[in-house]
Amino acid sequence: MRSDAIGQSQTGSPVHEATGSPHLDLAPEIRARIHNLQSHSQRVSEYAVHLGRVMGLDSESLHTLRQAALLHDIGKIGIPEAVLRKPGKLTAAEWSLVRRHPEVGWAILQGLDGLAPAAELVLSHHERFDGTGYPQGAKGDQIPFGASLIAVADSLDAQISGRPYRRAVTLAAAQQEIERCSGTHFDPLVVRFFLQVPRKQWIRAPLGEAASAVLPDFPGAVIGASRETGRSVADRLIGIVSAY
Repeated sequence: MRSDAIGQSQTGSPVHEATGSPHLDLAPEIRARIHNLQSHSQRVSEYAVHLGRVMGLDSESLHTLRQAALLHDIGKIGIPEAVLRKPGKLTAAEWSLVRRHPEVGWAILQGLDGLAPAAELVLSHHERFDGTGYPQGAKGDQIPFGASLIAVADSLDAQISGRPYRRAVTLAAAQQEIERCSGTHFDPLVVRFFLQVPRKQWIRAPLGEAASAVLPDFPGAVIGASRETGRSVADRLIGIVSAY
């Protein structure tokens, strides 16, 4: 059955002072990676939540969707910038590394208070409706519904914003591509509702609201909010990223 869940940067920082552990000096690098992902994640969150509202999701599901969309790429903090920004084709080893980011994101989030439902959506946001996605090869109704919304929103932003390896396209072209991939990459029901939204609504989608509503300053809130939180979360981030 389909799930209803939309499921200081240097030595002397609060984290470093709380733990006295030199390996936590890696926290600035984690913070910088999160900031680099922030703009894209904010846009994806706004698009996904807008689509969720159009589809009639309840407030709890929308909250989980907003969290997951904002944090969907958190697992990329363990991928070298040279790989993420590579203008050419990735090698097999590089592609294997990129494909791990949903699992890394899930591992980071699933043990944090209030983020377990969002973690499930993060894990599944690169699954495809026909079962050819990753990391689990889930298909159809096996994919959490919120993850299917994030997949469409993520594709929309990736296309109209551009990537190092691909120029940005028009909104009309992005819509056509998403429609073309309905039933293969994307849930046909989600695509149907997506295409019903007037284009001007996607253009006008406000940015920043999603981030402030969920985590006003994600790096600060997660890495250095308090001594206890700083220690546990920074250790968790570094340990998980190192393990992958």
